Amino acid sequence: MVEDQYKVIGIISPQRGASTLTASVSQVVDTSGYKGGKLVIIFSWGDAAGDAAKLKVLESDDNVTYTNLMSATDIQVDGSAGALPTSSTDNSEVVFDIPLEVHRKRYFTVEYTNSSGNNFICCTAIIIGKTIGSNRTPATGIVRANSKLLSTKDK
Repeated sequence: MVEDQYKVIGIISPQRGASTLTASVSQVVDTSGYKGGKLVIIFSWGDAAGDAAKLKVLESDDNVTYTNLMSATDIQVDGSAGALPTSSTDNSEVVFDIPLEVHRKRYFTVEYTNSSGNNFICCTAIIIGKTIGSNRTPATGIVRANSKLLSTKDK
């Protein structure tokens, strides 16, 4: 049996980012075993009093040396120019869609810095791929303290 499996990783725990703060990363994304799948990183921008100065995804082969992969200012899927979140884009998301192709590196992280104001932020990654012999994502499929994984029962 081959089923879609997923893993949810809390990269940046929910927090209020003060002016010029660089958010601390609580978990790096390790995509080992998910080649051929997909990594979706969702940066949530809540009530914002200021603007973002930096929001980007980096990748690494060794979890030490990281290089830039994508930025919120890159071209969006519809072809329009991307932009950093601002105080006028409250309660929105920036989603990074990353196919885990053979040439893709193993580790991923996010860099976020506030430009001004106190902004509520959170960042979560979801790795989706195939695992042979397992029909359901296990309870360990969510990686953030005090989080819960719920699912409907199979019929």
